Amino acid sequence: MFDDWGKGDPRRMPTWHFHGGVHLDYASAVRADITKQEDAICPRYWYINATMACIKCGKEFCFTTTEQKLWYEDLQFSLSSFPKHCLGCRKALRNLKKLRKEYDRDIADGLRGQSIEAKERLAAVIDGLCEAGEHLPERIHGNRRLLARQIARIRSQVPG
Repeated sequence: MFDDWGKGDPRRMPTWHFHGGVHLDYASAVRADITKQEDAICPRYWYINATMACIKCGKEFCFTTTEQKLWYEDLQFSLSSFPKHCLGCRKALRNLKKLRKEYDRDIADGLRGQSIEAKERLAAVIDGLCEAGEHLPERIHGNRRLLARQIARIRSQVPG
């Protein structure tokens, strides 16, 4: 049994609190303040340094007691959530999301407008998405080709 979900002993916490954990460092256990966590049937009574494997690159990383306290008490993340990516992959994914938002926000005006700077920036955004290994719809690749033609046409019209 789980000894009241590990209330008295971190070793008796349900393992689903650390789904995907490669190693749990019980010596690092820090008592959690369950009054600051979201309401849950099974609170986390302890935070434990947990070594996880990144689902993208496979690299191991530590989900520290400090990060867990931030996630579950300060940010009120769901107690069933946990990081799936190492810091490097999380940064890359955030950058990918930023580039995709920039593309979505600017593509219509960029294709219609005459600003070479805007067109070059959009081309760079698409190139960044491709370099990151993002699978892109053919429509985006088509827009990249169109931008290249538009940029070439504008440059050919500039006296040089």
